[in-house]
Formats: sequence, structure tokens, C-alpha cells
Amino acid sequence: MINLKSISLGKKLVGVFGLITILLIILSLTNITTLGTVDSETKSLLENEVTLKEKAYEINSQMLQARRSEKDFLVRLDASYIDKVTAATAEVKKNAGDIKNLDVLPERKEMADKVIVLIGEYEKPFLEVAQLTKTKGLDENSGLQGELLTAARDVENEIKKQNDDGLMAGMLELRRDEKNYILRGGADNQKILHDNEKILRDRIAASKLSQNAKDTINNKLLVYVSTFDKLVNIDSQIISKKAEFTNKVHEIEPIVAEFITDAIADESVVRAETQKMSSTAKATVTVLSLITIITCLAIGIYASRSVTKPVDTMLYASRKVADVALELSASSEEMKAATEQISNTSQDISQGVSQQASKMAEISRAMKEMSESIQQVSANSQKAAEGADAADKTAQEVGGMSKEVLKRMTEIQMTVDTSSRVIKELDTKSQKIGEIIGVITAIADQTNLLALNAAIEAARAGDHGRGFAVVADEVRKLAEESRSAAGTITELIKEIQHGTKQAVESMDKGTRTVTEGAGTVETAVTAIDRIVKAAAEVATMVQEIAAASEEQSVSVEEISATVEDVSTISEESAAATQEASAAAEEQTSSMEELVMSAQKLAELSDKLQEDVVKLKGRSKSDTSGQIQRDEEKPAVQEIKKMEMVEKKPAEMGGKPAKPEEKTKGKKKQIEKNHVKNCWEFMKCGREKGGSKAGELGICPSYPEKGKECWKVAGTFCGGKVQGTQAQKHDTCLVCDWYKIVKT
Repeated sequence: MINLKSISLGKKLVGVFGLITILLIILSLTNITTLGTVDSETKSLLENEVTLKEKAYEINSQMLQARRSEKDFLVRLDASYIDKVTAATAEVKKNAGDIKNLDVLPERKEMADKVIVLIGEYEKPFLEVAQLTKTKGLDENSGLQGELLTAARDVENEIKKQNDDGLMAGMLELRRDEKNYILRGGADNQKILHDNEKILRDRIAASKLSQNAKDTINNKLLVYVSTFDKLVNIDSQIISKKAEFTNKVHEIEPIVAEFITDAIADESVVRAETQKMSSTAKATVTVLSLITIITCLAIGIYASRSVTKPVDTMLYASRKVADVALELSASSEEMKAATEQISNTSQDISQGVSQQASKMAEISRAMKEMSESIQQVSANSQKAAEGADAADKTAQEVGGMSKEVLKRMTEIQMTVDTSSRVIKELDTKSQKIGEIIGVITAIADQTNLLALNAAIEAARAGDHGRGFAVVADEVRKLAEESRSAAGTITELIKEIQHGTKQAVESMDKGTRTVTEGAGTVETAVTAIDRIVKAAAEVATMVQEIAAASEEQSVSVEEISATVEDVSTISEESAAATQEASAAAEEQTSSMEELVMSAQKLAELSDKLQEDVVKLKGRSKSDTSGQIQRDEEKPAVQEIKKMEMVEKKPAEMGGKPAKPEEKTKGKKKQIEKNHVKNCWEFMKCGREKGGSKAGELGICPSYPEKGKECWKVAGTFCGGKVQGTQAQKHDTCLVCDWYKIVKT
């Protein structure tokens, strides 16, 4: 089983942000797939079901157009209506073919095939009727009607030449029978005409006309009757063909009606499925978004703890370095005081050889203490070097991992930006779908208006327009149903657009969050780089301190050897005393360098702690107490040094050498070196408040730099007025710096 604690911080961060990237990719792919499915189903609705209904309506409309042109041709006998019928049937075939090419049920395609076959079976007999009608004659002067009229006139003209009224009366009876047939039709009228023909022929035979005249009239009468029979025969064919294509129309009409009914039903089913799919998509996106947010928060907390834990370790190490530096500085001051005491003792030795033995004992004890102090300094320096090396390595590791984190955050930001653009494009497409539905609604309104106009025209036609009025009313109803369906689709598209808009807003919010995270990581990288540099400087300073400690150890060994020589050879005491004095001066110089190095090490450690605090994101109020304590350290350190200097001569058993004068001189030296007064120690120049908010240096005593600013009422500390002079004086009595420079 994998132990998470054994995995390096870099691998943990890479794994954490890799998991976040995978979750975001899954969320983006799910959104794209879901929205793509909804878009596909919407297109299917528009391209298949809506198109199927439109094609069904168009077939119905073109069938009505064909029937109207058919009626117009049969009534008006205008050949131009034949082309209109042909064009209408061609449109029916085209729309039926388009339905076959749609992604619809096989039953719908079979119905389309049947419509194509039936419309062809309708068109063929109609064209035959049209051709028979042309043969019959589109008017009384063309075709068989023209021939019949010519034949009748030939018989009449021939009878007129013979001036026989009886024969003319018989011929007129035949013409009457002809007109009766033309107006009423029927085999009875044809039989009557043939019966009257026999009567007329009998009259011709009984007449007194010449045989030649009789033959001429009979021949022309035969032509007339033959032409009439041909006309009757064509009429019979026309009636038969009419019945044939009328039956085909009656077969097509229920199929078209079924097309429309099925299209409306299929549209409702698809609409319900689309709504269900949209709801499922919304639920899926919402659940995945919540899971992703919760997972990212958990991962973020884990990553934060993984980064801050080693940083806390580094902060602890830096504090240890600071403590060691303070101890090192204090030990160095002790050695410096001891060295000064050795110098004073060497001067006393030069005044009398009689005191040499006792002084050598004191020097020996002092050198032992100094050797122990130097060993402690060396040990502390070694610890400080180890802590600084560990802090440097940890800071470099965190710096490398932070740069990798910044790279991963940049890749995540690019992925989220791409997902946002894809979702915005889908939103644009759904808006275009809404525009198409608007066009469909406008077409339905125009169809409704045309149906209304047709109804008005049918009303004007009276009884003859009743049938057309019924058709116009059906067209109006179909237009209203189309408009209602388009309105329903519009509502569905609006819901889809609303869902898409929510997805866009969600992705925009995710984009902003990732951008802010990238900025935070970049800030962390900058802070860690500073920490790495500071850690390197700390390591360098610790190495210098260790080297100085080694030099001090060598000097102490030399002083010890010199003291032993002075103890054994009293004759050389004066020379030995001078050598000890010189060595003490060198030791004093080394101690001063060591003190300066320790102070620099403390400053670098403080800076490292501040950078670590910034990296961990602590507030200003959390760090202000630490800063103030750091600022108090020099003063407290100076107090300890001064007390140590006052107590050291007594502890060593030597001559105090005027302690009051040394203490007074030490206080002056402190003021001279540090030039610190109360307002500097408490940072009164940084206080905010008073007459102008945000103004610096408003402490009443600050402009004059009075050394006794605690005696001035109304001064500030921590942003708060300290009260009256008496209250401020009581407060300042507990301040370490007040104890140093009070008068």
C-alpha cells in the first residue's frame, strides 16, 4: 500500500493539480457532450419532424392545387392548367422524395413511396383525359366538335340547296338531340339521335330529290353521325379516366392526412424526449459541478497543508537560528568583557611582579571560562549551520515545486478558457435556431392570411364556392396548428438557451476562479524565491561565524600558553604581560566582528521569518507582536550586556576598576552607538492617528526628538493615545528602554 507521507512534496502537488485538471476535463467533456446531444436532438427536431410536417402540409397543398387546376381545365378547357397540374404533381413527388431522405421511421418512408406511386397513377389518366379533351376540342370550333359542327353545316347547306323544309326540320331535330347530349350526356340521347337519323333517312328516300342529291345528303349525314359517335366515344373514355384519377386522389388524401397526424404526434414525442434530455443534462452538469467544487476545495486544503508544513519546519529552523544568534551574541559580549578585563589585569601586572601569581590565577580561570564559551559558540555555530542548510534545501525544494504548480495552473486556465468558448458557440447556435422558428411562425401567419382571403373569395362565389370555402377553412386550421407548434418549439428553444446561458455563466465563474488561483500561486512563487535567497545568505553568515569561532579558539590557546609561560618564568613577566595585552586587543577586535556577524545573522533570520509569514498569508495584526518583540531585542540585549559587565569583575575576584564610571560610560556608549530614544524603540514615527488620518510622525514629541518623550501627554503606541503625563510615565516605567536612558 502506498504511504502518502513517503511521497515527495513535488509529486504530491503535481498529483493534486493533475487530479484537478482531470476533473475539469471530465466536467468540460460532459458539458460539451451533453450540450452536443441536446443540440443534435434539436437539429433532428427541426430537420426531421418539423420538416416532415412541413412536407406533409406541402403535399396536401400541392394536391389541392392539382385538383383546382384539374377542375379549372375541365370547366374552362384552358390548356395552361395542364402544366399547372403537372407542376403540382411534380412538387408532390419531390416532397415525398424529401420525406424518404429524412431520418424518419420506415413506415413513413413506405407511405412516401406509396404517395409517389399514386400521384403517378393520378397524373397519367389526367394527362390522357387532357389529350382526349384536346381531341374532342377545347372549343366548338376545334377537334371533333369543330368537325361535328362542319359536318352538320354541310348537311344543312346541302338540304338548303334542295329547298326541302321537311328534310331541314329533320336535320334540326338531329341538332337538338346533339345539343341535349352535349348538355346532359347519356346513352339515351345518343339513341334518340340515331332514331331520328333513321327517320331523316326515310324522309330523304321518300323525297322527290334526285338520286344524286339524296346520295350527297346521305353521305354528308353519315359523316355527321360518325363524327357524333366518335365524340360520344371520347366522352365515355374521359368519364372512365376521370373516375380512375379521382379514385387515386381519394387514396392519396388519407395518406397525406395520416402524414400530418403522425408528424404532429412524432413532434410531441421528440419534444418530450428533448425536454427529458435537457433536464437530465442540467442535473448531470449540476452534480458534476458540485462534485468538482467539493473535490477541488478538499484538494486545495490538502495542497495548502502539504506546502505550509515544510514551510513551518523552515520557520521553526529560522527561529532556532535567531535564538542561536542571540545566544552567540551574548556569549561574544561576555568574551569581549572578559578580554577587556584581561587587558586591565595585564596592565596591573606590569606595575608589580609581586602581584603576578595571583593575577595569573585569575587569568587562568578567565581563560578556562573563555575556552568553555568558545566551545559553546562553536557548537551553537555548528547547529546554526545545520539549521541554515536544512532551511536552504527546503526553500529550494518549495521554490521548484511552486514553479511546477504555477505551470499546472496556467494549463488549467487554458483548458477552462477553451471550454468557455465552446459553450458560448453553442449558445450562439441555439439563438440562430430561435430565429429559424420565428421564420416558421411568420410563414404560418401568412398561410392563415391566405386562407382567410380564400374564404372571402369563396363567399363571394356563393354556392359554387362552398367546397373551396371548406378547403380554405381546413388550410386555416392547419396554419393555426403550425403556428401553435412553432410557438411550442420556440418555448423549448428558450429553455435550451436558458440552460446554455447558465452553463456559460458557470464556466465564466470557473475561469475567474482559476485566474485568481494562478495569481495567488505566482505570488507564492515570488515569495518562495525571496526565501531561497535569504536562506542562502543565512547559510553564508553561519559559515563566517563558525570560521570566526575557530580563530577565537586558536587565540585562546595562544593566550593560555602565554599565561603558563608567565607563571613559570617570572623574569619574563613584563614581556609576557605585553604579549597578553596585545592578544587581548586582538581578541577584543575579533569579539566585535563576531558581535556584528551575530547581529547580521539575527536580521537575516528575522527577514526570513517575515517572508515565511507572508507566504503563509498571516495578517498584519498577527505579525505586529512578533515585529515589536524583534525590535525590543537589541535593547534587552544591551541591558544584559551592561549588567554582565558590572557583575563580571566581582565574579572574577579582581579589582572592580570604578564600576560607577564604567556603567555611566557604557550607557553613553549605548546612546552613541544606537542613537535610540523611546519613540524609535516603540516606532512612534510609524503611528497613525491624530488630526490627519494616515499621517506619519504625529507623536507630539517626535518632531523635536526629545529624549524624555514619555513625559509628554497624548503620545501614541499601537494606534492608541497613552493618556496623561502621569499615566504615560507609569506605563513607560515597565519599558526596558526606559530603564536604560531614564534621567
